[in-house]
Amino acid sequence: MVIMLMFMTSMSTVLLGDSITEITCWRPQVWSQLAAANLTGSIQLVGTMNGVPGKCQKPAGFDGHHEGHSGYQAYDVARTNIAGWVRDTKPDVVNFMLGTNDVNIGKRNAQAIVDAYTSILNTLRAANPNVYVIVSVLFFFFFFFFFFSCLFTLSSRFPLG
Repeated sequence: MVIMLMFMTSMSTVLLGDSITEITCWRPQVWSQLAAANLTGSIQLVGTMNGVPGKCQKPAGFDGHHEGHSGYQAYDVARTNIAGWVRDTKPDVVNFMLGTNDVNIGKRNAQAIVDAYTSILNTLRAANPNVYVIVSVLFFFFFFFFFFSCLFTLSSRFPLG
């Protein structure tokens, strides 16, 4: 991402995910890391959601826009949400962290989730053919022990397009 910033004056970026993206302090921490690298002047966060959880410290200049939606599954995002979210924003970069709820709540197998990922990626590319997608590693909490095999498969099979 640093190399891309050297060639772009402004880069729209969406943080796309579930509750980890919406209600944890992950987004402000990402912003703080970008600020420490002196990169926030080149980044505009975009999305239909805005704000920061009350328990989190809001970094200076923090842009609270995002697409973090608690309980959402990649399967549903692919079918009903992603096209509307990126139609107007046409992000240059998408930080993608979905799939945990598909395994834990939706009980979907790896192929169904990979199919959802592929659909999301195709929609992102339709909105902006040059979009960069950063895939965050799914969180492996101890209570996902029974779903480890599926999560490992997902992390290794994300469609690169």
